[in-house]
Amino acid sequence: MRNIVTRLRSKMLFIFYELVFGLFTPAKVSCVNFGYAPATTGLADLYPHPEEGCQYELYWQTYAQLARPLEDHEILCEISCGRGGGLAFLRGLTRARLIGLERSFFARRTARKRFGLDVRYAQAPSLPLADQSVDVFLCIDSAHIFHTPQFVRELHRCLKPEGLVLLADQNDGSDGYVRQFLERRYARAGFRLERWRDIRPNVLRALHCEQPRKQQILSALPNIPVLRAKAAAFMSMEGSRKYRELEQGQRTCFIMQARKL
Repeated sequence: MRNIVTRLRSKMLFIFYELVFGLFTPAKVSCVNFGYAPATTGLADLYPHPEEGCQYELYWQTYAQLARPLEDHEILCEISCGRGGGLAFLRGLTRARLIGLERSFFARRTARKRFGLDVRYAQAPSLPLADQSVDVFLCIDSAHIFHTPQFVRELHRCLKPEGLVLLADQNDGSDGYVRQFLERRYARAGFRLERWRDIRPNVLRALHCEQPRKQQILSALPNIPVLRAKAAAFMSMEGSRKYRELEQGQRTCFIMQARKL
């Protein structure tokens, strides 16, 4: 019964995402994540859209966990790459071959047409990639939707030996609880959790700074109260349940790195 409910919620969330961020959101929006602040100096020239600096900063903070630059023969794959803005930003930072996986038709189309990215259809937790074909997986503010043991096993299957998972995400519970939970889950699948950062203060700062931009996104949606309320909650706007949970420490935002053993 629980699996049925989980699948139904996932389906409803997908339909909502496809309608709101596929049909109604302004075309200039290329990233939808909780963001990170303050911004790192010297990166603004690489932003595909200057007004989305907090979103690109979250990509940078996650990507910067790497101990060395990736080479041009290596593959970095972003899971749930959305409209492609984050992956397009990373294109200015790495020589690696970039691949995006995305379920949404409208998001894939935007990523391909606007940024010329190699974005393929995928419905996580399944990953349509060959065994040991990826050097680094990246996932930004999406894994909590499908972060099951099956998904972690898929990451392990697709990664090359010593391959890495770079993840920025949010979960219910305290930082310590979420870390221990995920550390055990990844260890059972053959990973070692190497790095962990609690970024909740940085996320709250970014959410506050992002209020005007998100209000513009809301105003572009059809004037349907339920739809706008759902979108405000999805974007963790000030006053939403997610925002209050973050303020009170009942929800954790983190960046982690795990290595395949």
